[in-house]
Amino acid sequence: GKTLGIVGLGRLGKIIAKYGNCLGMKVLAFDPYLKDSIFTENQVENIGLSDLLAKSDFISLHLPLNRETENLFGEDEFLQMKPNAFLVNTSRGKIVNENGLLWALENKKIAGYAGDVLSDEIEFGENCSKNALARYSQKNSNVILTPHLGGLTFEAREATDVFLAQKLKKFFTN
Repeated sequence: GKTLGIVGLGRLGKIIAKYGNCLGMKVLAFDPYLKDSIFTENQVENIGLSDLLAKSDFISLHLPLNRETENLFGEDEFLQMKPNAFLVNTSRGKIVNENGLLWALENKKIAGYAGDVLSDEIEFGENCSKNALARYSQKNSNVILTPHLGGLTFEAREATDVFLAQKLKKFFTN
């Protein structure tokens, strides 16, 4: 009965849409680069970003990091979200402005955040104590952080290796 909003309906966004549909959720998606038929095929409603933010109980991000997506989620976007909404980011840390996110969490503008990525995760090595969001997560239960584990299963690594080998073979045969 909840509403799932997906920002970025690529390979991973489509998988999350299937989960949402299987769980009986209403599934919304925003991806300005896709044809309407892709949304229909994946049983999701094509919707603008502002409407997705306002209507979703859970928002899942599946975007590449580029000039257009860096800091895509900041204070303005959090103000558009429901105060009981949760944001999940497994794409890239810099898509979410962490200062804006902390403000939204501390001021109860959103209910919670789960992330597999941090904006400066490459820079802090074994110690993330300089990251304000990581420090916040140690004392607050509305944030869950994992150490960028999304693709670190044996099967995922094997699939990546095979994919890269096939691309190299294709490159050198052409």
